[in-house]
Amino acid sequence: MNASAALKSTTWRSASTVWRIWGAGPPVILLHGGYGSWTHWLRTIPALTGKYTVLVPDMPGFGDSENPTLDNALEAIPGALLGGLETLIDINHGINIVGFSFGTVMAGQLAKLMNEVHPGKLLSLTFIAPAGLGFVTRSFEDLTRPRPDMSIAERREMHRKNLGIVMISDTSKITDETIDLQFDNAARARVYGKPYSRSDALLRACAGLPLPQVDAIWGSKDSYALRNEPDYSVSVKALHPDIRVHHIDGAGHWVQYEKPQQLNSVLLDCLETR
Repeated sequence: MNASAALKSTTWRSASTVWRIWGAGPPVILLHGGYGSWTHWLRTIPALTGKYTVLVPDMPGFGDSENPTLDNALEAIPGALLGGLETLIDINHGINIVGFSFGTVMAGQLAKLMNEVHPGKLLSLTFIAPAGLGFVTRSFEDLTRPRPDMSIAERREMHRKNLGIVMISDTSKITDETIDLQFDNAARARVYGKPYSRSDALLRACAGLPLPQVDAIWGSKDSYALRNEPDYSVSVKALHPDIRVHHIDGAGHWVQYEKPQQLNSVLLDCLETR
């Protein structure tokens, strides 16, 4: 990335959230996945900054941000995000919300909170590789689990293998940079996202909301989606009666990293055709 971010910190209930902000224009907030940070969006941010103000937090309990002061992440994280947005932008002009994986669960909760506090100010809602869809998910039995006695080299190899199983379809795309990002993000993740991702939290958040345009995007080789079909597609379509569904050919779960040009093109279209 060429342009440096404006680094900001906001506080909600005595815990600070760190934000990186680029560009100018209508605001877009990007919410990372579990075991993630703002770097989940490294290959998305440059495509948006020419037209949008791009706000990318490390959500509470991840990356550079402090731990949330409430136990329930469904309350703590959206509360901190809305408090941050109210500090950083004029929310009366509206906001576009984009979430990835675990971040889609938080995107739904943020949309629900926005509707309560700032009705009519949500411009669009985009779910990338959505989670929190309410069905019993099939586990990944072949993942390597971390051990306390692992060397750094062994941990890197664990991340390489697991990324290929869960996150990235084409394993040739897993570079040392990819492993560096995963290694750092996983080491600093303090909120355990799986219980929320495996719940029906996104479905419940969207139920009955007067939502604007809603889009869902995922890769045709997303391992979470494939192993949970047809439940996955059925549940996504239940999020909104007019939801638009987009598939990125050949992409795995971390679609915005594996197929950035294709994802960015679809995402820009979602943001621009309201």
